[in-house]
Amino acid sequence: MGLYKLCEHKGRERDRCSHPWWGSYQLRGRSHRVSLARWSGREVTSKTAAHAVLDELRKAVREGAFDSKHQRAERPGPMTCDALADL
Repeated sequence: MGLYKLCEHKGRERDRCSHPWWGSYQLRGRSHRVSLARWSGREVTSKTAAHAVLDELRKAVREGAFDSKHQRAERPGPMTCDALADL
């Protein structure tokens, strides 16, 4: 599990080509694969940046904050009395 690109380039050419970085991570038998740029909402052009975003993805999956729609999930704030009354 880790970083990869969906292109025909090999070796160092792949690391430097303009194709987007993808990340995959498996936790408790469930695999999560996403475009790192789409999931993070920012441009991921280098392998170093891709590793950093992949670390954020792994953390989000472990915390249960991963959104399967390839977007970062908004973390809910604390429950207020008004919000509880509305429920």
